[in-house]
Amino acid sequence: MARPFFTAAWAASQHIYDPVAPEKRVAEVIGGFVAKNINNPDPSTKWRNTCAVRLSYILNYSGLKIPKEAL
Repeated sequence: MARPFFTAAWAASQHIYDPVAPEKRVAEVIGGFVAKNINNPDPSTKWRNTCAVRLSYILNYSGLKIPKEAL
């Protein structure tokens, strides 16, 4: 398995991460069920920690594809 390129990973990290509103940025960029879970009004099921989602995005956009089944 090839390593992802640092420059591509850095660029992807800058696109997906906003230090002021990290969850909001992830929801905007990815959308779909990710946004639905982040914006869930039920605090007991709402996603607050989006680190794994951001890392998956960074790896995918730097050349290391993560299959849907692995998520």
